[in-house]
Amino acid sequence: RVKDEKHAINNYWNYGPSFGDGDINIVVYSNNVVKKINNNANYEIPIRKTDGEYTIEEYEIFQIAKDI
Repeated sequence: RVKDEKHAINNYWNYGPSFGDGDINIVVYSNNVVKKINNNANYEIPIRKTDGEYTIEEYEIFQIAKDI
């Protein structure tokens, strides 16, 4: 669970999505998708035990819309 809801999910013009105000950034370099793990400072429980980059094979992004 993220500590501050304002930092739960972000999307920037040059990369995204980003979770936890930069704790996890999904960035595309050439044809490889790389998930960058920073310091896990914004989550109650660390997402990974190690920092750094690794390749993701696939990921899905969903949009949640509120009915009016």
